[in-house]
Amino acid sequence: MKQTLTRRQFLGATAAGGAWLLTRLSTRPLIAAEADTWPKLPAVKIYKVYVGRTGDFYLAHPTEELAKFDNYLGELERKLGDVKFIGGDLIPPTDAGQVAEKLTGADGVLLIHLSGHGGDAPVLGKLIEAGLPTALFSQPFSGHGWMYFPQWHKQHKKVVLLPSSDWSEIDRVVGLMRVPAWLRRTRILAVGGPHGTAAACSAEAMQKQLGAEMVIVPNERVSNHAPPAAVAPKN
Repeated sequence: MKQTLTRRQFLGATAAGGAWLLTRLSTRPLIAAEADTWPKLPAVKIYKVYVGRTGDFYLAHPTEELAKFDNYLGELERKLGDVKFIGGDLIPPTDAGQVAEKLTGADGVLLIHLSGHGGDAPVLGKLIEAGLPTALFSQPFSGHGWMYFPQWHKQHKKVVLLPSSDWSEIDRVVGLMRVPAWLRRTRILAVGGPHGTAAACSAEAMQKQLGAEMVIVPNERVSNHAPPAAVAPKN
């Protein structure tokens, strides 16, 4: 069932949303989304994958670190409020191709590199090829992937590399990974029609590039104070 908004509710929500976006992109959910008058959007789904062996293997992190990451991501999920971490596969023993088949319905992928060597890049490429916004967090002494992972950037893949010991880097990148999912659930109102380049004026090109749907509202409709048609957020 579609939910509708009055003009007053829409203007109030967009004002609150604009202030929030300027100050708290990577913290709590949109203030307006917490109000009873604003339809609540589904949580952004981030598929988490652990890569590499743990324990006594060469350049491997302790097995206990898996639980630490799970706890950390659980706390991040609670803090953000609009993110849901799913998955949790460990490669190996799970095959990367099998994990890639599970990504349907996910909005992004978070790879935690625990250990490995140069051969990891082709294996993980099966996940990168899914085309979802992807981040790879790799702590120091996690292997030699740093020599090979940058090739994805040269191939213009949608992946952010985080070679860092600072776990808060995960907070920031997950906060940003919500944006593509939000855009796919967004309608942009172009009052009077769009301006700029041909691509910027094309609703089809905008939706292909950003995922957002553009709705053109003629000036006549605004100047004549015609009652606006209800525009509900995309599901």
